Parts: sequence; structure tokens; C-alpha cells
Amino acid sequence: IDSLVDRMIKVKQSGSDEAARQLHQLVEQRFEGEVAETLAAAMADEQREVAETDAEIAELAARRVAFLVVAGLAALAISLVTGLVFYRSISRPMRRLLAGVRAIRTGDLQHRVASGGADEFAQLASQFNEMAATLEDRDRRLLDARSSLERQVSERTAELAGANQRLNYLDRRRLQFLAEVSHELRTPVTILRGEAEVTLRVRPESPQ
Repeated sequence: IDSLVDRMIKVKQSGSDEAARQLHQLVEQRFEGEVAETLAAAMADEQREVAETDAEIAELAARRVAFLVVAGLAALAISLVTGLVFYRSISRPMRRLLAGVRAIRTGDLQHRVASGGADEFAQLASQFNEMAATLEDRDRRLLDARSSLERQVSERTAELAGANQRLNYLDRRRLQFLAEVSHELRTPVTILRGEAEVTLRVRPESPQ
């Protein structure tokens, strides 16, 4: 194209306008043809690059979707495992505490809840065991006091029964004593009464 342009310039300078116009048309045709081929090749390259880019983007998108799916499944699995572990870590101490409450309610004050670790459930189990020990000690003291009271009542009852027996014995002796005294006094009194009556019937012979 450069050589044709040089020839066209020389022809035009020599005064041959027709030849210069023909050369100009030839330059334009060749330029348009080569430019069209170049543009077509560039467009093809661009389209190929765009297609490759689209393929890479699609592949990256597919990889991203696959990664997101795998990450989501992994997060779900981790959440399920964590939830299961958390549920077990809560349910086991709760079951032990409920069993302890049922045992205390049925009267088994010697029941203790196994506690391990330093979490809130361990502290709650420790407090529950202390409460159970306090209730057991109070119940034992109440039983001791009841036994002591029953023993004292039994002793007082025995003492009262003995005192009652002694009172009954003394009452019988009193009645017997009164009966004997009455019997012993009845005969002399009767004799004295008889003599008094005889004495009152006899008149005195001379007043003195």
C-alpha cells in the first residue's frame, strides 16, 4: 500500500490525474480488503477470546456453585454434628437432674447426681447434691428427735403406769385401813353406848 501511495503521488505530480485516480481506487480497494481481513481476523480473535472467557466464566461459575454446594453441605453437616453434641451435652445432665428430682420426691434422700466439669450443669448438680445432703441430715435429725420423743413418751408412760399402780395400791390400802379402823372402833363404841344408855335409865338415889 505504501508503494502504491508513492506511485500515486508521483503520477499525480507528473500531471496524470486519471492514473492517479486509478491508483487511488486501487489503494482504497486493497486497503479495504486488507483492513476487512484484518478486522475479520481481529473479530474472530475477539470472538474466540470472548468464547474462551465465557467458557472460563461458566467454568468458574460452575466451580463456585459446586463450592457453595459443598460448603453448604459441609456447614449443614457441621451444624448437625454440633447440634447433636450440644443436645447430648444438655440432655444427659438434664436427665440426671430429673432422675435426682424423682428420687428425692419418692423419699430417696441418699440419691446423688453425678457431676463432672465446671459448666453450669455441674454447678447445678453440686447444688442439688448439697440440697439432698441437707435434706438427708434434716430428715435424720427429725427421725432421731422422733425416736427420742417416742422413747421419752414411752418412759413417761411407764412411769405414769407405775405411779397409777402405786396410787391404786395405796387407795386399796386406805380403804382397807378405814374398814379395819371402822370395824375396830364399832365394838367399843357400841359397848360404851350401851353402858351410857343403862346409866341414863337408872335414877340416882341421893343427890350428891
